[in-house]
Amino acid sequence: MKITKNEYLFVFALVLGHMVLAQAPRNLREANNNSVEMNQNLTQLAKDSVQLNEFKRKVNEFNNAVSEKNQSKITVVKKKIFWRMQQEVNQGERKIAQDKKELERSKSELRSSKREVRRSRRDRRTPDGDIGDARDLRRDRRDKRDDRRDTKDDKSDLEIQIARTEQQKGLLTEFKSLQGINVGGKLILQRFMTTMEADLVATRMEILEDKREAREDGRERRDDRRERREKIRN
Repeated sequence: MKITKNEYLFVFALVLGHMVLAQAPRNLREANNNSVEMNQNLTQLAKDSVQLNEFKRKVNEFNNAVSEKNQSKITVVKKKIFWRMQQEVNQGERKIAQDKKELERSKSELRSSKREVRRSRRDRRTPDGDIGDARDLRRDRRDKRDDRRDTKDDKSDLEIQIARTEQQKGLLTEFKSLQGINVGGKLILQRFMTTMEADLVATRMEILEDKREAREDGRERRDDRRERREKIRN
């Protein structure tokens, strides 16, 4: 059965309309995911700040006990600090798992953006391609650049988190092996505290990234609404 040109164009329009409608829910899901990530990071920032201040107080107690050569006090405080260091390492492992999920989500969004660019490129090349199709192609290329940058950032965040957690594990092992009144513990705890401060800074940077992505999500949703209105008019 031979398909006429008008029938082909009708089917093509139906498929195109479906793809446009599918893009809107996808962008909405991405916006919801980013909103969840921001809330998680805000909660984590508050938690990290409290934990860092608590750790600093314990470190001061330990340092004073070492200076006073108070072995019984050193033993008590050391147990509390060791437990806190172990909690921080466990939290680092959870952050690694979360960062891996975010990286996979970013990769998925990048794949979707690439598909949209290919679709817009095909639309632009059709005989009835218009200025709107050219605008859509520019928009999709911009979205792909944004998603590629987000994927790169998430990959970097994951690598840094893994390195920081591994460093904390090493410091935890060193601290555990300390015997008696050992001033070397002061240096170990200072280095561990530095990793916690770096973790705090990293969370603040992630929140800034979340805010930037939220602005991009808002722009994409506006583009979706405009594109739907154009398809309805046409």
